[in-house]
Amino acid sequence: MATEARVFYYVEECPHVHECSSQSWKNAAVWGWTEQECRDQLKAHLINSSKHHLSVDDATTTSMLAEVKDHTDRNTVQMQGC
Repeated sequence: MATEARVFYYVEECPHVHECSSQSWKNAAVWGWTEQECRDQLKAHLINSSKHHLSVDDATTTSMLAEVKDHTDRNTVQMQGC
């Protein structure tokens, strides 16, 4: 049985951390299986959070400039028959 690595992407802290609470950031769950999905989650947080109230344009720009990190989890998917 072989193990296939699975990569996910995340933003470590809110780009507007000085306005954001730790609970708000935790609830935002800004991560994704693709970098774009992660950026979309960040954009949604920046638009919808009562801490920020960014416009769609400002949230888009901020999400595109944010540092997105990746993490490889080698235990998430197990392939059978390999």
